[in-house]
Amino acid sequence: MIKARGKSTEQFPAKSEKDIQDLDVLLHAFRHRSARMLLEAAAQINKDVSSGKTFQTAWNDALVLMMRSSRAHAMCILLSNFVSGIEEESNKTLGQAETSVMKELAVLFGLYWIEREMGDFLEDGYLNEHHGRWIRRGVITMLDKIRPNAVAL
Repeated sequence: MIKARGKSTEQFPAKSEKDIQDLDVLLHAFRHRSARMLLEAAAQINKDVSSGKTFQTAWNDALVLMMRSSRAHAMCILLSNFVSGIEEESNKTLGQAETSVMKELAVLFGLYWIEREMGDFLEDGYLNEHHGRWIRRGVITMLDKIRPNAVAL
């Protein structure tokens, strides 16, 4: 269960370092962050209104949270569309080799943004310190995998 505040009962589904290269696992993480941040903004508005602030003041006070939530949602949509586009074009305009490289790029995209915004994923306990290390090593691993294909891309 995703909570606006406190520890999440939902955990990162990766059970091993290899699992972080699974696009479904990465999509799960981005969806979790997006939903949690939206709930956090809504909870802040409700708390402020309950404590006597006008709705407009509560709304204005939550704008930073809403901006962060909006950015998290946009990143989730970007990764989701990246994965959908690869799946749709696989065996149409993309051959097997190109599909494989594009999936590696999607994994790198997901891992890079989780690493860059790690605090959002650690904040509610969704990720732990082991996952953080896996993510950092995963970025390096994906860069090594993609490097031979970088010029061709």
